[in-house]
Amino acid sequence: MYKKNSSKRTAIMVLKDFLVILPVSAIIGFAVGTPVTIYLKDPLLTGIVRSVLTALVIGFFATLAFAWLFRTIRKTPLVAFAAEFIIIAAGSYIGASINGINSLFTYLFIIFFAELFGIGFGLYMYKKTVRLNSLLKHKQQKLF
Repeated sequence: MYKKNSSKRTAIMVLKDFLVILPVSAIIGFAVGTPVTIYLKDPLLTGIVRSVLTALVIGFFATLAFAWLFRTIRKTPLVAFAAEFIIIAAGSYIGASINGINSLFTYLFIIFFAELFGIGFGLYMYKKTVRLNSLLKHKQQKLF
């Protein structure tokens, strides 16, 4: 019974993460994809839509991996962030390749800024969650 309740709670937490992280992923896709689209002289709307969709997929899998590693199987944050880093890099490379990008400079630009924004926001969310959990634990200790 406890395990089922715990997995339900974890699922709710992951769903809340998605509601925050997916819009941020779309913004990251827009922020990274717009300069690349302009640099490559591709049609702006098409390039931005592809970048945003790619970022949504990457954000989905990175969040899922982080939540699974950190919350479900209780690995350290370093392991969860390493997995997130690998997913962002691989996803950015694969997404860029699928979208017809074949320049090393462009790959490096996309991966660098996707990592910077993605890991940066992931770190912000992690620290915010740790701070909230600490405050809740402190309040619980005061009550009992």
